[in-house]
Amino acid sequence: MAQPVDWFWAGAFQEEGFDMDFEARLAKTNSYDSSAALGSKSDAELLERLPAGPIMGGMQWMAIPGTITGYTAHHRGGVADALYGFFAVCRG
Repeated sequence: MAQPVDWFWAGAFQEEGFDMDFEARLAKTNSYDSSAALGSKSDAELLERLPAGPIMGGMQWMAIPGTITGYTAHHRGGVADALYGFFAVCRG
């Protein structure tokens, strides 16, 4: 989710402008292996509960991937709105 923010910010202010090498950006995104994080946990560990707290407190570790998906989908629109609003203000 942070990649579009970085891309817009760097493109707006770096001398060479926007990085149009989308294949490289896609390769970077696709190189992330979330299974490395989950793969290191046993089934018993994934059923353990997260520590108490305001974010997912008491939920099982295995709830994290679905929560990430929901969080990303929910905030995707918010990031776009913030960027469009930012550039609209800049243009006057």
